Amino acid sequence: MVNDAGQFYSMEGIAAAILMVVTATLVLSATTLYTPQDVHISDMQLEQLGYDTLKIMDTPLNSSAESSLETMIRTNDYFSFDSAFLNYLNTKTNGMDTIQYSATIYFRKSTTGTINQTIFYQSRNPSGNENGVRVSRWIFINNTAGFGTWSTKPSSERIDTTRNQTVLLEVFLWRE
Repeated sequence: MVNDAGQFYSMEGIAAAILMVVTATLVLSATTLYTPQDVHISDMQLEQLGYDTLKIMDTPLNSSAESSLETMIRTNDYFSFDSAFLNYLNTKTNGMDTIQYSATIYFRKSTTGTINQTIFYQSRNPSGNENGVRVSRWIFINNTAGFGTWSTKPSSERIDTTRNQTVLLEVFLWRE
């Protein structure tokens, strides 16, 4: 003989299953799980922005000319570098960003063979606790075009102006 006594338990089980599925869906859609790779997305974006900015500045207008970045480093024109670099770096479609930087040039002294460095320019001195990224670019400097005011720097911070050379421009970037 068949009776309806078990029908209530079946309905209760179906309702409980639906409630558990809805609850799990709400919980999973409301929480964001960060993996170690996701945590540094803003750093990767800042790093790519820095590389792109240096690439734009190091692209010559025509094949026979030097890039504006080469000219700025060759002539020690850090004011033009600061203006152009910050303009490219901070311009957004909906306003301006607040990215700061510190640019250092590494070069080899031909007389001693040592690797020296000089701070090319800083938009603001880093305090040491900024969360930033480093980007770098190798730049070929041709001495036949003539050097600028490198003689104003101390001798240990002067790029060798008597020969062609490749220098490393390293830029530390951070957001305020």
